[in-house]
Amino acid sequence: MNTAVAFYVAHWLGYEPTMAQMIAATAVGAVMSYGAVSLPGEVSFISSIAPIAMALGVPIAPLALLVAVEMVPDIFRTLGNVTLDVAVTTVVNKSTESVSSED
Repeated sequence: MNTAVAFYVAHWLGYEPTMAQMIAATAVGAVMSYGAVSLPGEVSFISSIAPIAMALGVPIAPLALLVAVEMVPDIFRTLGNVTLDVAVTTVVNKSTESVSSED
């Protein structure tokens, strides 16, 4: 997701990164995802995306504008994550109940 935001900013500003920059940005994005903290997106937005944008050769100033709207996609990501967690928990619970009642 962070890499996609950096590519969006590049497109938005009219930058056309080279293939080497795209590969570097993707690699930086993969490395940055390992160290991402589990906090709301607004907290770590700039620190997660700025290194990727710099690898693309894109200015990081426009990221400040995107922080304002980051809350909306963050809510939907959280909603999807929690919904899937509850659904999987429910399926596992139902399957263990049917196994327990057969014994």
